Amino acid sequence: MLRTTSLPIDTGMRDTAPRPVLWAAWDTIARPALRILVWHRRRREIARAVNALSELSDHMLADIGIHRSQIPGIARSGRDTVRHRQ
Repeated sequence: MLRTTSLPIDTGMRDTAPRPVLWAAWDTIARPALRILVWHRRRREIARAVNALSELSDHMLADIGIHRSQIPGIARSGRDTVRHRQ
């Protein structure tokens, strides 16, 4: 059976129970590693989207309503957040 002990972690909040050791380990090791992993995956998705859209012809891009200069912004934040050119 796994036993957890409590470490006193000063969070600036009073009248709260100390968190178990495994939660402290999660906060110091796993959570930052997970953030890096999520960031890296997001960057790969953006790169794939930029590459896929860049391979389209200007005519195809015009058919879907975007200009070649909008490709990086669309890949990062989506079509609805990019201002339309008039």
